[in-house]
Amino acid sequence: MALVIMMSVSHTFLNTLSSFFEKHAVLKNSQKLSVAVSGGSDSMALAHALINSPECKNKEIHILSVDHGLREEAAQELQMVSKWVRDIGAGHVQHHILKWEGEKPESGVLERAREARYDLMASYCETQNTNSIFLGHHQDDQAETFLIRLCKGSGLDGLAAMAPVVAYREGRDISLCRPFLDVPKEDLVEYCKAHDIPFAHDPSNGDSSYLRPRLREVRNILEKEGLSTKRLAVTAGRMARARQALEEIAVRVYENCVMECGERIITFDWEQLRHQPAEMGLRVVQMALFQFGREKPYPVRLERLEDLFDSLWYNAAHFKPRTLGGVKISLKKKRTILCIEAEQAKD
Repeated sequence: MALVIMMSVSHTFLNTLSSFFEKHAVLKNSQKLSVAVSGGSDSMALAHALINSPECKNKEIHILSVDHGLREEAAQELQMVSKWVRDIGAGHVQHHILKWEGEKPESGVLERAREARYDLMASYCETQNTNSIFLGHHQDDQAETFLIRLCKGSGLDGLAAMAPVVAYREGRDISLCRPFLDVPKEDLVEYCKAHDIPFAHDPSNGDSSYLRPRLREVRNILEKEGLSTKRLAVTAGRMARARQALEEIAVRVYENCVMECGERIITFDWEQLRHQPAEMGLRVVQMALFQFGREKPYPVRLERLEDLFDSLWYNAAHFKPRTLGGVKISLKKKRTILCIEAEQAKD
């Protein structure tokens, strides 16, 4: 019976990866990939499944682990990963430990550690000409991300939560890949047990001083009311589908309404744009702002953009030029042209 269960679990995981690679042909055809492995059950299961998947048998697999220098146990956990990779003895698999050097912040440690982790892995990938980092995020992570963004008042785009494939950062040709977003956490744990894969337990997962552990308590309450992890993840998927549709329509509206698109100024036919649904107008303005904010670490907050946009959209006759995120928004030529221009840098 145990053998049957193990074969069933393995078959399901390999099918999930096969489907993922079929949907993303660029990844399927690449010769290298990287996997972020912390030593937890999620990333260990992902690494094992990738190593054993038919799609990866001819690929170089770079297993990347980051030592943040925050927990004494971390070094031992990463040595466990190294030993596991050595024991596998697969010639196409290699393990590298990357270290977060320097002083650590006194506040916002998890956020800064996450930024450092991704940046270290991205920098490694650039040196190795590897353009994808596979991550072990799963269905439970997706549900928690949805709740976190709901708590922060995110709009539709934010509630779409994590995408299966997304660019790491503008200007860097690296994709973050999450093939297991529909896989429950418990299935990953069972996969590890079925294949005798060692894995570590992160103590921060039970620390109520962090947001995600507190949200797990909330999820237990929601589960009793019928709002399960799967339903939260499915809702996030529906939001993602809606976001994609709106983005595609917004691109067409942008192209139809844009008049000038220079390095420091973008103008739109306001008479044509204002006859579009308000959501399209907002997204067009947002896209234009993004053109001038590519190098900034964070985009303009949605609340601030909505405040400006409401004044523009619903009271254009009295709209006065305003600045947002270093970009000036104004109406010109008797309020027939919407002008978005980057402010001059001060000496």
